[in-house]
Amino acid sequence: MNIDKLQTVHFSGIGGSGMSALARLLLKMGYMVSGSDISDNSFIQELRQLGATVFIKQTASNLNNAHILITSTAIKADNPEVKAAKEKSIPIYHRADCLSWIMDQFKTSIAVTGTHGKTTTSSLLARAYSFTEKQPSFAIGSVLNDFNVNAMLGDSDLFIAEADESDGSFLCLHPTHAIISNLEEDHMDYFKSFESLMDHFHRFVDDVTKRGGKLFLNADDKNLITVSKKANSDNIEWFGIDSPAKYQARSTLFSTEGSAFNFFVNGKMLARIQLKLYGTHHVYNALSVAALMHSEGISVDIIKEGLEAFSGVKRRFEFIGEHDGIQVYDDYGHHPTEIITTLEGIKKSSGKRLICIFQPHRYSRTHYLLDKFTKVFDSADTVIITDIYSAQEQNIFGVSSESLVNNLKDHKHPNVSYIEDKDSISSYLAPKLSDGDLVVTMGAGDVHQVSKTLLNELNR
Repeated sequence: MNIDKLQTVHFSGIGGSGMSALARLLLKMGYMVSGSDISDNSFIQELRQLGATVFIKQTASNLNNAHILITSTAIKADNPEVKAAKEKSIPIYHRADCLSWIMDQFKTSIAVTGTHGKTTTSSLLARAYSFTEKQPSFAIGSVLNDFNVNAMLGDSDLFIAEADESDGSFLCLHPTHAIISNLEEDHMDYFKSFESLMDHFHRFVDDVTKRGGKLFLNADDKNLITVSKKANSDNIEWFGIDSPAKYQARSTLFSTEGSAFNFFVNGKMLARIQLKLYGTHHVYNALSVAALMHSEGISVDIIKEGLEAFSGVKRRFEFIGEHDGIQVYDDYGHHPTEIITTLEGIKKSSGKRLICIFQPHRYSRTHYLLDKFTKVFDSADTVIITDIYSAQEQNIFGVSSESLVNNLKDHKHPNVSYIEDKDSISSYLAPKLSDGDLVVTMGAGDVHQVSKTLLNELNR
């Protein structure tokens, strides 16, 4: 892929977090951008202000002035813009190809991938590097609270990218550096088997190390140890909490202020780092960032300052509001590991009565991981499950939220309920809450709307 500044790049589905980030970057780099989506949103409004032409409907005529079409996995072959591009011989590229091209314009490129924590880790990197002399450029799958954008064009030769593994497209990227914090079963709708998932990550590890790139892996993750066995070990740095590693987090402490740990390098303590984040998973995220930056010669004072300044990402345990001592949060967690680590982190840090409202995401994920979902809500005092968010999947598995609720009851969870319509949850739950309660909505669908309606209900 190559882009000329006399060409117009058209994004089909421009309102998505990943696509809008790429469109923003191209506009900032001086390229002409158009796009389309099925509905308007804040990303689209911002892109229009930057000069993009955006259509709220996807039709063949939207490509009249386009020279390149960018699509995502969500855009299917029967999309009218895809069909028009083929008829007009307009080149069609996946968004990963566009991201790869942008990354190649920078001397140093860092890709953050893995099953969990990609958004937070890449955001931590962007924030911490912003405390160096020059600002990094980045494209991340959510809005960073510290910058209020999901992409930025900085003034340095460094680019940070969240690399999506869900459709295998992360293999299109060829970064100079990469972080993989964890690896486990997910996205079986695409990978079909765990062996295929492992093979994809083996190929990614092999590509980075063969090109002389630096790879940062979690020494506590057995699957990462497996996929890296045949790679060039000279190009791999290890970080961890429990296992021996060059970079370690020790003496972790969880409190109402967040998570803290001692940062060790080769057995020597360099700093005590206090995060505004809750849970062991965020210690791993921050540790990977500290490891990469330290290896690049960044001073530990800057690393500590940057990590401690990080104020979070939209939809990652995001504080929505408080009423009469009742706190309401929203979190994107939708995989069993994400849920258990987040809920355990909240419980350890706050000690409050914890109410979790969970919306399962995708029939395929709920089906394949149903047994694991059953065991992840023990830290929540009350669990409310609503209907599965399909993400345009067909339910060929016969799975339902009621299946999960029944499993939780069989698992002897003391207080679990099924409320089919998420819009009914707020009026049901609000009268049952009291001073000191903490409510968190969880899921990758539209359950975040409940956190806001619940707060409105409480404020009545």
